[in-house]
Amino acid sequence: FCIIVKVVFLSIIMETFKNIEKKLHQFTRKYYTSELLKGVILFHSFGLVYLFFTLYLEYFLWFQPFVKTILFWLFVFIESFFLIRFIGVPIFKLIGLKKGLTDVQSSKIIGAFFPEVQDKLLNVLQLKQANNQSDLLIASIDQKSIELQPVSFRLAVDYKKNIKYLKYAIFPFLIWGITLFSGADGKLKNSLKRFVNHRTTYIPPAPFSFYLDTISLKAVQGKSLSILIKVKGSVVPSEATIHYESQQYYLQNNKNGTFSFTFFNIQKPLTFFIESTGVQSKKYTINLLHTPTINNISLDIVYPKYIRKKNEKLTSSGNITVPEGTRILWNVYTNQTDSTSFIEKNKRDYFKMISENYFKYSKKIIRGVNYKISTSNKYLQDYESLQFYVDVIKDESPKISVQTNNSLSALK
Repeated sequence: FCIIVKVVFLSIIMETFKNIEKKLHQFTRKYYTSELLKGVILFHSFGLVYLFFTLYLEYFLWFQPFVKTILFWLFVFIESFFLIRFIGVPIFKLIGLKKGLTDVQSSKIIGAFFPEVQDKLLNVLQLKQANNQSDLLIASIDQKSIELQPVSFRLAVDYKKNIKYLKYAIFPFLIWGITLFSGADGKLKNSLKRFVNHRTTYIPPAPFSFYLDTISLKAVQGKSLSILIKVKGSVVPSEATIHYESQQYYLQNNKNGTFSFTFFNIQKPLTFFIESTGVQSKKYTINLLHTPTINNISLDIVYPKYIRKKNEKLTSSGNITVPEGTRILWNVYTNQTDSTSFIEKNKRDYFKMISENYFKYSKKIIRGVNYKISTSNKYLQDYESLQFYVDVIKDESPKISVQTNNSLSALK
């Protein structure tokens, strides 16, 4: 009977001790969860600070590939160290892949938080590890285990203590806020791109750039076109050249951050760019507006039948004198012309297009006419306008003129 009682008593004591071990295990899990939370905060804080530090170095210094490669792999090494140290180790200990706190170490941490249980918990663990467990020793374990039952070891871990580590996270967010406020986030993204592509050579941007400030790059054939170039940047070059048709010419410096240049007698499309101290603008193209011009004018003169005069054809003559009632047919030969107009005072009549660049117009002349012949196309209206006149010999009633011979009368 005594043996049975002792076995039951030992079973109760062991159950009580297992409960203490379970509470120690719960404490350990919460302890490493708190360590993981702290590690996440520190990993992101230190990692982001180092990342921003590296990106700003690249932003200002534009490193060569060799230096960027060293910085890149140094960044990978440091970030890997932070990842393992602050996140990997707590996770490994939490899931049991790495040895964590012993029960004795846990008891010391718990004892620091609960001074009243420090000695009791440590004694229970030490007594449990004793090789010779007498009845007195077992009774002592039972007594101390019962006294430790109401204490929640998990309370020794306070997640709120990790709030103090958030101060380290302020720095990367402060840097990011300043970057956004200053408008440098786009440039920092470019710095990140250059840093990631550490084997690629990037050329730093020039301290200035050229911008065309001319509304239109359409020029009338044979005419001139002036362009205005603006310089934007921290410095303004003292001189600049324009390059086109394998030639280069100096621009006119207007002394206010602008340059100007005039193209004379443009006969075909031109492509040009601006250059100064190795900095080039993009290429621009001057498009040509073809001009509707008159090549030749001929007139078919159809006289009234009653004057019995043979019809004529006049070439390159717009100013003529004809009898009243004469019909004139204008033949106009043009170049790059869509329409030709006959303009008399405020009245406009259009020539009939016979074929490409060939137009005809017919008119019976009753009175004198001052007129203009004007050419147009889809780009230019009334570009070439030539003025002529037609004088008219008016018809008169038949008259008889009689003269007397006075000397003959006197002789009779």
